[in-house]
Amino acid sequence: FSVSQQITPNATITVKFPEGFDLSDVAIASSTTINGGFQVAVSNLSAILKRTGLGSVIEPNKKVSIKFANVKNPDSALDNFKVGIEIRNDNEQVVINQEQEIQVKQNISK
Repeated sequence: FSVSQQITPNATITVKFPEGFDLSDVAIASSTTINGGFQVAVSNLSAILKRTGLGSVIEPNKKVSIKFANVKNPDSALDNFKVGIEIRNDNEQVVINQEQEIQVKQNISK
């Protein structure tokens, strides 16, 4: 997704998944476009990523991506879903609140 506002190194990024996803095993998130690392928490259908403060400011109009480990996809046959993205800066003010279409990969059977 692209950010429309500047994102600080201490920002909190919340990704809200639609019904049917299971986030109970999510403990890791990564990004090749956001440096500095994250602390990850889960609340119901939301993955909450708190930037550690060690990374750089993300400038407006930059494309960023986030990957989550262990999100269980819904059984639905749909390939695309919309997630909500909310980003709060250091002062807890919401600077971005948008929806983004995502593609899901097939469930892998063990």
